[in-house]
Amino acid sequence: MKPFILILRRNSISSCSKLLHWSVSIRLKLIAVGNGTAGRETEQFIQRLHFDRKIQLFSVNEDGASVYSASSEARQEFPDMMLR
Repeated sequence: MKPFILILRRNSISSCSKLLHWSVSIRLKLIAVGNGTAGRETEQFIQRLHFDRKIQLFSVNEDGASVYSASSEARQEFPDMMLR
């Protein structure tokens, strides 16, 4: 299984269509949502979408995520992503 990172704007039509398109094109099986700011709202947004099959939704702990994202390892692993 290959992980994909998709950043969405909750409740936007383009986010809905992107997520639904990806669910079909890559045969999405699960979605992990961080438990940080707006995590619950993001989960509710995803739960309101109508996928063509059951997709598991997980809440994942974000403790230490900002430390990792600022590390040299993260920059090597995701060279095209910029820290904000």
